[in-house]
Amino acid sequence: WTENDCLNLERFGNTKSANLHAGNKPEVYSKPNSDSPRMLIEHWIKAKYEWKQFHRDTDQLPVYLKGVKSGQLLKKGKDRECWLPRHFLLDRLNKKLIYYDKATTAGQKLLGGIDLASCYVLITVVHD
Repeated sequence: WTENDCLNLERFGNTKSANLHAGNKPEVYSKPNSDSPRMLIEHWIKAKYEWKQFHRDTDQLPVYLKGVKSGQLLKKGKDRECWLPRHFLLDRLNKKLIYYDKATTAGQKLLGGIDLASCYVLITVVHD
């Protein structure tokens, strides 16, 4: 922490300082708890304080939250246990990864989804 960060913490208190550093946290980014793996806790601390990704005065979304996320994934079949290509779409609003019966966008039938709110997702962002 910089000397200025420490002075702000003393001046504003922990609640206001926490709001400043995490006031713009995207809903899809879950704060780890004491039972979370150490790697996720370290990533949270760096994202919050070092990279200032959630700073209240930052109006820019992190690059990994911009635009529509879609593509292909391989899903293991339930009955035949072989890997099949599926088209997926990341639904940030509902915190779900939904996938379809074909690897292309034409004539798709929704097959299922994964609730991302109950998953830990570690996103690595390279900073210069």
